[in-house]
Amino acid sequence: MGVKFGITTKEGKSIPEPSRVEVKEQLGEVITYTIVFAEDVCENDFQLFINPAMMPCKEFTIWVETENEKGNNEKHFLVTGPVNSQDLKIVNGGQGSQISVKGSDNSIKMKLLEKKKNHGDQKDYDIVSSILKDGGFNNPNVADKNLLNDTSKHTKMQDKDDLSFLKHLAGEYGMYLWINYDDQGKEIANFQ
Repeated sequence: MGVKFGITTKEGKSIPEPSRVEVKEQLGEVITYTIVFAEDVCENDFQLFINPAMMPCKEFTIWVETENEKGNNEKHFLVTGPVNSQDLKIVNGGQGSQISVKGSDNSIKMKLLEKKKNHGDQKDYDIVSSILKDGGFNNPNVADKNLLNDTSKHTKMQDKDDLSFLKHLAGEYGMYLWINYDDQGKEIANFQ
């Protein structure tokens, strides 16, 4: 069985072939990725560092394609999300320089804005579904535990960003928040 991987950009910009790709999934955390490109530095030229496709907030999708037991190719999407940072290693005089482009899945965008909100007497299902939809996850997969806000606990008073608040709610009920992808690369936010 053969395996190949691919990286695409949201804007359709081409990127050179990386020397290494790492995707890290950890329960309760956003999916992170690191794409490492080797580059020879000649005449003070480091083109990858200024490549517009690799700038912060640009979006990558990383996928692998495997051959199943019937000999058909199946594409599995690992992560889609923005570039968060770049690490640059420069070796003077030729080989050994590299740039590492790091990012995470799109749920990280829900950390951008701190909020203060009282979710009142809403069911957890409605709170979670609403926040995920506002975060760009149109069809979230949310477990409906039929739990209603207990006002004596003040647990539905949001005083943090959406991602942290959702993780807090998940922890209260022994659940997790995670992102996965269907066979077309569409993101699915799960709260179960």
